[in-house]
Amino acid sequence: VSQPDQGLADAQSDVGYCYSLGMGLEQDYYEGARWFRLAANQGIARAQYSLGRCYFAGDGLVQGFEEAARWLRLGADQDHAIGQVMLGKMLVGDGPGYARVPADIPAGAKLLARAAQCAELQ
Repeated sequence: VSQPDQGLADAQSDVGYCYSLGMGLEQDYYEGARWFRLAANQGIARAQYSLGRCYFAGDGLVQGFEEAARWLRLGADQDHAIGQVMLGKMLVGDGPGYARVPADIPAGAKLLARAAQCAELQ
């Protein structure tokens, strides 16, 4: 994403949040996911996390844990700490609903450690 286009993609992600949370707009998970996808396809980490969360919860999309993990990984690879935590928990099977993808405890633990480091730096 070029520098000028970055603002547009960030704004698309913001619109997704507004729809998903009902902030200033009628809450609409489908529209939220649609806007997250526009930004996520342009490499915006927070939109990739948000789209992954939509797939995980089935908010506006058909629930799909493999697809959730795919989008969460894209955000996590850009050091999106919350995405790292969510994907890490999915991989280690931590908690109800998290053990929905093939377990990879070492990779999950590594993601959780990276997220902890990101949080310490902020």
